[in-house]
Amino acid sequence: MLEPKGQMTKFKAVLVDFDGCIVKVNQQVSPRVKQALIAAKDKIRVSIATGRSATGRVGEIIKELVLSGPHIVYGGAAILDGLTSEFLWQALLSPNVVSDILTILEKNKIDFIVYEGNDKYFAIKDAAVHYDPSQNYKKLSDLPNKAVLRFNIRFDNDEKTAIYYQKLFSSKYPT
Repeated sequence: MLEPKGQMTKFKAVLVDFDGCIVKVNQQVSPRVKQALIAAKDKIRVSIATGRSATGRVGEIIKELVLSGPHIVYGGAAILDGLTSEFLWQALLSPNVVSDILTILEKNKIDFIVYEGNDKYFAIKDAAVHYDPSQNYKKLSDLPNKAVLRFNIRFDNDEKTAIYYQKLFSSKYPT
């Protein structure tokens, strides 16, 4: 699959999407994909690009396959070193922006998770129903007053509401 030899030297890195490419719906890496990633990383830098967080299944796969990275996580909001699991770069939301967004979401009774570093804080009615309870979610009341990495907002398949808040936050806080 990676032959003829020398073809990979034209490239400096390969970025691979996590969901659908590395893992399928069952969250498992097929033997064929695992073999291809291992063969590729011996010839070229292999990095993951995903909208997911750096913890959980993404972190497990990075460690299992010893993918040094850097890896793009949180939908591009952070770059992770695969060997140390430390963030090399993060696009953090400032404490003022976080406070403003929290006020809007809480006022409108919208469920969400806040990512601060590798910690996850929730304000979800029943976190165990929507998210994996083994992930060690913390209560929102324990969130320190500082910049955060990302919000994961839950709209329960309400596309109209999701679009409204996407436009609201995009216009208030342009990137």
